Amino acid sequence: MRPAGVLLDMDGVIYRDDELVPGADALIRRLQEEHIPFLFCTNNTEKHPTEYRSKLEKIGIHVDASSIYSAAHATAEALASRHAQGNFFTLGTAGFKRVLREHGLDVAADGHGSIDGVVIGELRQLDYGLLCQAVNAVTAGTPLYGSNPDILIPSQEGSIIGCGAIAGMVAKAAGAAVHFFGKPALEMIESAAARLGVHCEGLLVIGDNLQTDIAMARAAGVPSILTLSGLTEQRDIERSPYKPDRVIDSVAKLREEPLEYWPTGIGNVRLG
Repeated sequence: MRPAGVLLDMDGVIYRDDELVPGADALIRRLQEEHIPFLFCTNNTEKHPTEYRSKLEKIGIHVDASSIYSAAHATAEALASRHAQGNFFTLGTAGFKRVLREHGLDVAADGHGSIDGVVIGELRQLDYGLLCQAVNAVTAGTPLYGSNPDILIPSQEGSIIGCGAIAGMVAKAAGAAVHFFGKPALEMIESAAARLGVHCEGLLVIGDNLQTDIAMARAAGVPSILTLSGLTEQRDIERSPYKPDRVIDSVAKLREEPLEYWPTGIGNVRLG
């Protein structure tokens, strides 16, 4: 059955570092040609959608920046709904801050003065003084938000410390809780469905991470496909409480097969 919309993770599903996963470009062309709505749905908030679009173009995938939906969007939309034109002390990359500003939010450079919250995204540099300001603000009662709970991000150099680890450190030091908006939070899939203009229950989630992609799909009650081209190995599925509805080696499997082979409901794990 034809899905109402498809959410695709990027790293490990569409590309690995800067290399295309073979067949991923053909799948995207199929979705475009058959007019199946889709979004690239990533937890990584390091880059602005225009930067991700440029990266995709370099590997032969041509989409508009509006087809890229990151945890930065889910975070910005949720915060804007709670604090219109709010002022947030933000630790994150320039791309992350740009998304927040595009949603009408003010990005404070430090934790002094009146702020509506402390927001943490992906970081490539850590400033000890700013981390202490974040801890002090949260200790004083300022809400703490994180774009996503990812502890580590795989890279060519090994693992990069993710937003979840940094936000968790601030939360631990301040003795407070942190609210995440990215996968597997329901805010992410609900906001993505709204962006596509479809009902959430009509979505199909395709990803390589059991703890984020598949867990989000399970929480939302929508079908999912796990690819083994990224983070997850077959043995990980047996140990995880989050089971996909189908397991494939890569998205190349989906580029030509009839849509009736695509899962449309939650059931037993199907291989291949």
